[in-house]
Amino acid sequence: MNRILLSTLFYILLVQNGFSEWKSIVQNKGYKDTYYIDTQSIRKFDNKVLWWELRDGPIPISKKYFSTLHYMEGDCNYFRHKILSQTWLTGRMGVGRRKNNENVNSKWVYPSPKSTGSVILNYVCRQ
Repeated sequence: MNRILLSTLFYILLVQNGFSEWKSIVQNKGYKDTYYIDTQSIRKFDNKVLWWELRDGPIPISKKYFSTLHYMEGDCNYFRHKILSQTWLTGRMGVGRRKNNENVNSKWVYPSPKSTGSVILNYVCRQ
């Protein structure tokens, strides 16, 4: 619960106030959605990295939600990542009504080579 509260506060302070710089990182050709990273949110410590990620699609990702906002943690040594918090949004590019996903699977994921997750993790680990 504390993680969700901290993530929400960070989101309000950083993303909502227009201080974020969303950079397009990769497009998933199958779903035609684009993944963005808030370049100003990237924080590294030891071999771990934290960042905000925005997934935006031209068609709803799930029911009526066109975008999702994830607060992510990556481990650059073991090349893995996990979602710390997730918010579904009814509008494009992270706007609209929000619904927090309370059932986030925060287990480590090892992305396969050349996958969307791999491209994003490579990007944030190099920063």
